[in-house]
Amino acid sequence: MPWQAVCATLRAQSIRLKDRLARKVPGRRSKRAAKERELRMTTIDISCRDVWREISSYVDGDLGPELKARMEAHFLTCTHCTAVLNGTRNEVRLIGDGLGFELQSGFSKRLRRRLKVWR
Repeated sequence: MPWQAVCATLRAQSIRLKDRLARKVPGRRSKRAAKERELRMTTIDISCRDVWREISSYVDGDLGPELKARMEAHFLTCTHCTAVLNGTRNEVRLIGDGLGFELQSGFSKRLRRRLKVWR
């Protein structure tokens, strides 16, 4: 079974489970569940591969409104892509903050020595 079909199946099962859980508590539907239902009805599914291809543009805010909405709908239902998104945001924050630090003198030599021991 191709990975796209697996993702689609898991996404559908996740949506059904969330809907079932939301129905168990009468009158208490979360805002997130309402937004998920709204996005499912108004957007076309997007594959994980397409999300990964566009994730940098999403983080940078360089996407059009339709693709952005499709990706947001995907993030609501796909925990793996949500984890990739959070990791990408963390990397951008860590690398982009411009903060650097000085290493202690001799650090490189000690690191090389320890790496040789592991070989």
